[in-house]
Amino acid sequence: MIDDLTAARQRLAGVLAVACCAYLAAVFLGRDAERIGSPRLAGRFRRRAVVSGALAGMLALAALPLLPDFLAGELREVGLPAVALSALGGLLGLLLLWRRRHGPARVAAACGPAGLLAGLAEALYPCVLPGQIRLDQWAAPPAIAGPAPAVLLAGLAIVAPCDAIFLRVVHARPE
Repeated sequence: MIDDLTAARQRLAGVLAVACCAYLAAVFLGRDAERIGSPRLAGRFRRRAVVSGALAGMLALAALPLLPDFLAGELREVGLPAVALSALGGLLGLLLLWRRRHGPARVAAACGPAGLLAGLAEALYPCVLPGQIRLDQWAAPPAIAGPAPAVLLAGLAIVAPCDAIFLRVVHARPE
């Protein structure tokens, strides 16, 4: 049975994920609106980005006291640089948005959620499921792990040109 604290953590993590997605979407859409010459739309997305970014930051701070003890200890030790990256990226992104600098705000805004994920990954390492499975116990046998890099490179060779075409189309100026 899930206790109340675990349920609160799960709800907060879900709301934080939605707030981070809303923040990133508003930042990126604001830059796109600015690029196509729609200052009114860019302003609307800028306001939404500032509100959702501030909300995501507050939720991330609210989540810190709710962390399980084993995760909080690891986060203080190895995950602190990632948390600092997340906080600095989020604050810098909000400052750049406030100053209507949508282009650089995209990079700074991406550091916020990336820092959160990196901090979580660093705090959990070497466990895949804390208290249950360690990373070395979860590894694939050599027959599978051997060809995996070749398969990943083949997939990259297929996907990379598609991404390049997609980015070219997305960044094309409308006539």
